[in-house]
Amino acid sequence: QDREQAVHQLRKDAEDRALESEKRVLSLNVENQSLEKALEDTKAQCATHENTIQELQQHLSESKIESTQFTSQLQLERDLRARSEEKEKDEHNERVAISAQMLAMT
Repeated sequence: QDREQAVHQLRKDAEDRALESEKRVLSLNVENQSLEKALEDTKAQCATHENTIQELQQHLSESKIESTQFTSQLQLERDLRARSEEKEKDEHNERVAISAQMLAMT
């Protein structure tokens, strides 16, 4: 009878361990599903951020092109203004010289 009780106790202990193991497996399955959902959400967020980065890089590239064009236009306008001022100065000097010649003739 002691042997029968020992076997019964061992069986009960084994059933308890099996039940605990099943609970642990269920708990791990729930945790795994939760982590898979979190991973999917994170992947979706990464894809969204990558798209945003690409859009910002495109915008930055366009802005750099516009800035270069603006700088080139500004330099052209500066050069034209400098030429115009030089031409105006030359014309002024020429008028002064002609006026001086006319005064010298009188």
